[in-house]
Amino acid sequence: MPAPSPRAGRPGGCRARVPRWGKIAQRIVPHDLEPDVLRIELIELGDAFRAYQKRSEPDLVVLAELHERKARAFSAWAAVSGDGALRDEARRARKAAETSRDA
Repeated sequence: MPAPSPRAGRPGGCRARVPRWGKIAQRIVPHDLEPDVLRIELIELGDAFRAYQKRSEPDLVVLAELHERKARAFSAWAAVSGDGALRDEARRARKAAETSRDA
C-alpha cells in the first residue's frame, strides 16, 4: 500500500497544526502560553475577529458570540498570567457582547 501523500487529511479528523503564536486585540499571544488549549483559542479567536471585520454586512449575533468567547479567553489568560489589564479587557468584551445583543 502506498504511503499517504503529505497533503492527506490527518487521521481521526484532527485539525491542522495551529501556529505557536498569534495576535488578538493588539496583543501577541505568547508562543509558550499554557495551557495549550487557551493559546489555541486565543489565536483562533484573533483570526475569527479578523475574518468578521472583512464581512460585507455586520451580524450582531456573531459579533456578540465573538465578544463572549473573548471575555472567557481573556479571563482565563488573566488567571494564568496574573495580568490585571487582561481582566479589564475581559470586562470590556462582556460589555461589548451585551451591547451587540441589545442593539
